[in-house]
Amino acid sequence: MAVNDDIRFVKGSYDVTLFTAKITENIKNQLVIVAGKGGQSKSNQSEGPKPTMIVDMLKITDVYHIEAYITKTTSQTAKEIKDDMREIARGAKVDGGDVIMYYEDEQIGGYIENLTIDKTINDDLADSGYSGNDGSEYHIVIDFIRGVGL
Repeated sequence: MAVNDDIRFVKGSYDVTLFTAKITENIKNQLVIVAGKGGQSKSNQSEGPKPTMIVDMLKITDVYHIEAYITKTTSQTAKEIKDDMREIARGAKVDGGDVIMYYEDEQIGGYIENLTIDKTINDDLADSGYSGNDGSEYHIVIDFIRGVGL
């Protein structure tokens, strides 16, 4: 199991653990909003606007916005981990099925809506001769939506 602050994505034969920098959970409730029930006429405009009516349909969308780093490990290069993450986002070469995300000791099914990968160029580390495993090679941003496929 990953450390509580790390995040893990699994689909098919791919399994990637990322070193998280920031995770934002966005819970959106789709409401039906009807501005002012009934209309105003010339004779009742002095009463002011009618209250807004809201219908709560409980159509909830959970979106996790994740910023993380990829570094090499003892078993994989950072590029191999990055390529595995790309394959997960592209369906992991399997028919259907959701991505499993492990976050805060919870298993969450859903889909990656957006994956952005930035190559981290850090000449200072290379020039100093540093070769530790904690030197970040990629910064990634993921939008993961909790849910099930149709």
